[in-house]
Amino acid sequence: MRLIKNLNVSNALLMIALLLSCISCKKTESNSSPDSGGAKTNGISDYTSDSPYSLNVIYFIGKDRTPDTAYQQRISSYMLQCQDFYRTWMDKNGYGKSTFGLLKNSSNLIKITTITGVNDQAYYVSAKSGVIRSEVDAYFASHPSEKTSETLLMIMGCKDHDDANGRAFFGYVGGNSCFAVDYPTMFEDAKAGKTAYIGGLFHELGHGLGLAHNGGLKTDCAANGTSLMGAGNTSYLKSPTFLTLADCATLANNQCFSSTTKTGWYASPTTVIGKIHAKVEDNSIIVSGKYTTNVAVNSLNFYNDPGTYDANGNIQDIGTNKDYDTSVWTKPPVGVDSFYVAMPFSEFRTNHDGPYQLRIRLQQVNGSFQTKSYNYKVVSGTPVFDLP
Repeated sequence: MRLIKNLNVSNALLMIALLLSCISCKKTESNSSPDSGGAKTNGISDYTSDSPYSLNVIYFIGKDRTPDTAYQQRISSYMLQCQDFYRTWMDKNGYGKSTFGLLKNSSNLIKITTITGVNDQAYYVSAKSGVIRSEVDAYFASHPSEKTSETLLMIMGCKDHDDANGRAFFGYVGGNSCFAVDYPTMFEDAKAGKTAYIGGLFHELGHGLGLAHNGGLKTDCAANGTSLMGAGNTSYLKSPTFLTLADCATLANNQCFSSTTKTGWYASPTTVIGKIHAKVEDNSIIVSGKYTTNVAVNSLNFYNDPGTYDANGNIQDIGTNKDYDTSVWTKPPVGVDSFYVAMPFSEFRTNHDGPYQLRIRLQQVNGSFQTKSYNYKVVSGTPVFDLP
């Protein structure tokens, strides 16, 4: 990894003297320094952002690889497209033209932190994502001024589609981090329908920014297409894809979307849902209750995750990576400690008989959130609750 440092005048004079005395020993330096990408290598001061916090975009490669010459231009292109996508749907959902911050220079290239791993490329398979994260954390510990927010998008630089297979490609909801891949023809392959890695990157970044899987409501999907946090990773660039209102309510609290600088980001609050009531009226699920918290809540998301029963009557197909068809509503608090939502069963994307799980997520103004789950079932087309 090549580091860029500022030289003072005396050091500069010394360097000139050394060059004059050893000019026949000129050394060719690696092109793997931060932000090279076939363009002028700039320091962080050459980049600006409209936001006080910007997404950390990391390009990670094994020590036996060097970046291709166009990686900065390519990643800049689809990350700026991603930024616009998020901005468009934040605006359509009533949150204004807000989006995640990106550092960008006068050539419309984004700031990319390029990190060369301590191992060869073949070592960094998906199971080694924790090692990648450790090496990224170590880099920022040594270069704290380069870290521009708490959220990390770690992109594994690959040779081609085959090299990208088996690499880390996922996001941690609430973990402020996600993994993706890049290779020279990835964007062209995505437009040709040969890969879903571009839409997949947008989707995994959503997880890194706090978004949970959800498929959108029937009316929204009919009007807007496929929810990005549902099957939108495969629909993007092929058919209309959108962010739901619940997604945007979450993003509105994210550090990278903030227009002001403040402290206390993601500090875990003490939050408890004390009382909850559920009933069914006119085939709508009505849920209300009270909560306590020491950090202000400004929105609540209500996720309804449909499942099935196995041959033994056990609940299955609910939860992590089985929840792409979740139907979600979002509401502001009622007063300072209460909530109320009416969810028409006809708006569920999946509304068959069987088991369901309601997940209530309280979303705090500091970007943190807490979720509590409640099981219920649908019998003969009617939701049935049996809350403790």
